[in-house]
Amino acid sequence: MGGTRPSSFLGVDPENIKTFNTFAVSHHRDNLIEKVEETTPLLGRPGLRSRFKSKGTTSTGAEGDNWSRSAPGGGPSNEPHKSYRISFAELQRMHLRKLQCKLVKHVVDMRFRNKEPDDWEADLQAYTKALQDYDYMFQHSRRLRDDFLVTGERFIDDYVLHAMVDDEAKQDETLRNARPIPVPGPWESQSIPIGGTRSENRAKSELAQLRDRVVMALLGGVFLVGPMWLMMLHRTLYTCLVATTVCVVFFGLVLAYLLEKPMEVLSGTAAYAAVLVVFVGLNNAEVNETGTGG
Repeated sequence: MGGTRPSSFLGVDPENIKTFNTFAVSHHRDNLIEKVEETTPLLGRPGLRSRFKSKGTTSTGAEGDNWSRSAPGGGPSNEPHKSYRISFAELQRMHLRKLQCKLVKHVVDMRFRNKEPDDWEADLQAYTKALQDYDYMFQHSRRLRDDFLVTGERFIDDYVLHAMVDDEAKQDETLRNARPIPVPGPWESQSIPIGGTRSENRAKSELAQLRDRVVMALLGGVFLVGPMWLMMLHRTLYTCLVATTVCVVFFGLVLAYLLEKPMEVLSGTAAYAAVLVVFVGLNNAEVNETGTGG
């Protein structure tokens, strides 16, 4: 019933919470380290992500700065680079699973044995905090550079990963036979501090804000000036109604993509529709006056 238990669940003793910790580690261990391989970007040119990350590099004078990437297996230098990737989010998921097992054990003790564990409140608080931390990791993953990833596409990360993982990976059949994740190149060739420097982050933030304002200005101009020109060039009621309907629908879809709260999408779409309806009414009145006067 309920499907087959994972193999990592074997040997778990419900009375011993430490066996559940062992289960959590075994359940997540294969996802802790993944292989990555450099691939050629679309059209053979560096992707926007790679080009943006390659700017503003900063030398730290550390040992890794004197290290250069070598071709895999000592082969030709034009072969794609191969490395590893570690996600700290997977560690957080493992931490959440361990806390979940402890809380379930506390609930079982209270429900069936009428016994209140001493530390259940602290474990519940830790579980809540761990979920909040995981939500922060998720929000951070949307940034151009996710610092909860240690990945071979970054210069210093690649140095650290090769130094610490290579020898162990040779003994691990699962990792050795795993298919690498394709990561568009070119990969970094200089060191960049974790989190970036404050000046670089500020410049990127200002650039992103300027880009968003420009996009909003262009969208506003297109959605307002476009239908105005169409209704002035084809001054018929049918054209006005069709143009208004199509523009309002597309404007609503754009807001649904850009905004998160449904009420903001509804109010923005209604305001835009009201502007076009007023313009349709004025245009229709002018057409009627022209026809009557003729």
